[in-house]
Amino acid sequence: MIKTLDKFELEPLLTGRLFRIPRYQRAYSWGSRQRKELFDDITAIDANEPHFMATVVGRSVGERTIGTTRYWVIEIVDGQQRLTTLIILLKAIAKCCDIQDSSEKQAAAELNNLLVRKSDGKEHHILELNHQSGLDLLPEYLRSGAIPDADVIGTLSDSNLRKAMREAEDFVNVWKQSASLLELVKRVKYSLVFLFYELENEKAVYTVFEGLNSRGLPVDPLDKCKSMIMGIAFDLSGRTDSPALARVHQTWGDIYEVLGIREVSGSEVLRFAASLRGAQPSRTRSVDDSLEFFREECRKGLNDLQDNIDWILTVTKELKRLVSDRRLSGVTTIAHARLLAIAIRLNGHLSNKEDLLNQWERVTFRIFGMYDKDARTKTGEYIRLAWLFLNDNTLTAAQAMDKLRDLGSDYPIGDAVAQLADSNRYEGWQRSLRYFLYRYEESLNAPMDQSLWTEIWENSANDSIEHIMPVEGGTIPCWQGSLSQGIRFDRTVHRLGNLVLLPPGLNSQCSNRCFDEKSSLYRKPENLQLKMMEEIIYQDSSQQQVRNRWDLDSIKERETRLLRFAKIEWADL
Repeated sequence: MIKTLDKFELEPLLTGRLFRIPRYQRAYSWGSRQRKELFDDITAIDANEPHFMATVVGRSVGERTIGTTRYWVIEIVDGQQRLTTLIILLKAIAKCCDIQDSSEKQAAAELNNLLVRKSDGKEHHILELNHQSGLDLLPEYLRSGAIPDADVIGTLSDSNLRKAMREAEDFVNVWKQSASLLELVKRVKYSLVFLFYELENEKAVYTVFEGLNSRGLPVDPLDKCKSMIMGIAFDLSGRTDSPALARVHQTWGDIYEVLGIREVSGSEVLRFAASLRGAQPSRTRSVDDSLEFFREECRKGLNDLQDNIDWILTVTKELKRLVSDRRLSGVTTIAHARLLAIAIRLNGHLSNKEDLLNQWERVTFRIFGMYDKDARTKTGEYIRLAWLFLNDNTLTAAQAMDKLRDLGSDYPIGDAVAQLADSNRYEGWQRSLRYFLYRYEESLNAPMDQSLWTEIWENSANDSIEHIMPVEGGTIPCWQGSLSQGIRFDRTVHRLGNLVLLPPGLNSQCSNRCFDEKSSLYRKPENLQLKMMEEIIYQDSSQQQVRNRWDLDSIKERETRLLRFAKIEWADL
């Protein structure tokens, strides 16, 4: 099973080998925390002592001759995240070397030759990431050191790679301030020690990967499921060149391509996919139950196996689609609500799915937004209904709608609206507030400037939610007369009628200004992109008279208007 087991420092590990990460493996997913831990390890180690870094598991898939030198091509099975980060770090060091210093210039040349091998006008990179992307971030970085602007990044994996490049260069630049770059080169190349397992065949890949997982290494449950299913596929097909196995590879590649576009929980994909199949559950299956479910289902035969991973792909796509829809941001924070939405979307026989999704959204926002209930609320009801929508082909459109109405019968719209009146709708409610105001803007038949809304969604709530009467108004002379005696600012400023969405730049400009100054900023043409601003700027809908003050009556008037909208928007169909 294991062809070789060797201990290597980083440079000998990289020498004579070209690494590639197959498409059916997860794309680069390390975040800032994992990279910081790695860089902290490098800083803390004794440069004169070997430091065990990690295990790298790979399978030789052939050889490649570059010039007159033969290189083994290794598919990485485990350790790709750390190895990718260290390769990026080596390039960052090379990029930061001072070419006016002969020693650093030589070190940079050696690193660049290690990372990119050239022959006959062709380049061969030490690491190939076989995941589709509109950008060749890693090859370009290893070649030229170029890091693209953030606004051209289209996938989560590319975003992670870009951040890794930035953070690696930041680490190197900080290192340079107090120590020699040559010392860092030596430390990374020769103090970090790896155990390298080279596997002899593809079946061993899956067996070893499952073994690594069972010893407690932090691996995403979906990755564990993939290895388990691919091992079963190998056993059922009996050979590595089987068309069935090739299709399994292709499907897992498709799954990871979807996961690379936006951050989606692999654990949630696995649990949702298992919960919507099999016997009706009262709760979402656990990770272990889900793994066991798919193990038993896939062992039935290659057709069943392929059907199950096709199903996992389908759930992955739907979950990604759901969490990517910012318009639904106020109703997708609860896992069992997401599960029900996916079940409605994947139902194959109901003709009124759009109406059902509309009703799902209404009842979900009433419960978890307007009533502000937590994730323990109606868990079983949502999950059982999700399973029913997907598995009961006798369910009629009318029955389905009735069941969704029943789901929210304990949370009627009248009481829900009352929950919002004269209450704090800012602290702890920012996500729901942005969703609420987005829908309100839609209701005004305003043209939705998507670039503006992207800016609002991508910034924090603190940067995009404006208190018209500022939070510190009680200490600002021009605001002190806005409330009657005995009315507290801290009880008033967070009311729904005093809150509005603004582009982040305008929000910071307004801050604690007096109302006449704020109104002047609101009225600038570049800031009149939101139609809801008109009811704040003007006394009435004729827009003939500009408001000259904002007080408690103004807040109450606007709050009444917003609550009237809410009573229609989130009532049952």
